[in-house]
Amino acid sequence: MNHRERILAALRGRPSDQIPWSPRMDLWCIALRARGTLPPRFAGLDLVGISEQLDCACHVAQGADYTIVGERDLT
Repeated sequence: MNHRERILAALRGRPSDQIPWSPRMDLWCIALRARGTLPPRFAGLDLVGISEQLDCACHVAQGADYTIVGERDLT
């Protein structure tokens, strides 16, 4: 099963091969970018790219990261 299938199975009350996990990476990224401590391996990646590197699902809020001056992260 992939991440989407696990989450849908859980929502439907069906079994899955493991517990679905979808971290609030949007908040994590905003905090680390604001502090300038985002790990170098994630530089230039959006939230989806980071979640693919970590092999996890990601929750993405509908809105921009207003901590980035002159740029908006709408992913």
